Amino acid sequence: MSSNSFDYTYLNWDSDFFGVSSGRIVLKEEISSSNQKLIQEKLLENQFTVIYNENNLAANNIWLGEETSASLTDINVQFLKTSKEFSQESVEHVIISNALPTTDDILEIASQSFNYSRFFNDPYLNKDKASLVYWNWVKSSFGKEEKYFAQFIHDSECHGFILFSKQEKTIVIELIAVKKSTLQKGIGTKLLQNLEAYASKSGVERIKVGTQINNVEAIRFYTKNGYIFQSATSVYHHWIKRS
Repeated sequence: MSSNSFDYTYLNWDSDFFGVSSGRIVLKEEISSSNQKLIQEKLLENQFTVIYNENNLAANNIWLGEETSASLTDINVQFLKTSKEFSQESVEHVIISNALPTTDDILEIASQSFNYSRFFNDPYLNKDKASLVYWNWVKSSFGKEEKYFAQFIHDSECHGFILFSKQEKTIVIELIAVKKSTLQKGIGTKLLQNLEAYASKSGVERIKVGTQINNVEAIRFYTKNGYIFQSATSVYHHWIKRS
């Protein structure tokens, strides 16, 4: 279901993975009283619904807090860098490829990374499964033409990666992670620099990336590397029956 004000989608993967019927509602503008009623009806269709209030609109936050049982679980912040600011120098040891076969080094790094998530902030979601969401995200990206990996390879071993996709003239960074034993050695920055050089040569005009508001290290990392804050989206979880 889609309208000018909001979109609704049934989430097949989430429903299967967590074992609860799941939906997603994206609030694109201030919600009118008539659309509030429609959304209330949609909230009754699934046991669990995630609600994205784009641009963190105050009126929608007030309505969600006063008229629904949804709880704020996260604030997603988006950053942007445009082509005129891209690094132009390729970095040694970084390889970029798509349709990458399953790579154990990357999966191992993914299993030790990603400590911030709306899934962890919800006490009603299975914690063991919540800890595997990003690992499954990475695993499901292998072998796909539309999914790209930038890897930092040294001594035939991957020490960090960026998972990204392309949307016309935009690169969207989906995930970035560095091996724990090589943190604070500049590998993340080198991955970004190489990605920007690749983007520049590919005619890409912008790179987008998002993170959680409480992931202070990630926010510092992106701003240090010239990525500019663009927007914030408040994220709510709504449950019909909590267990």
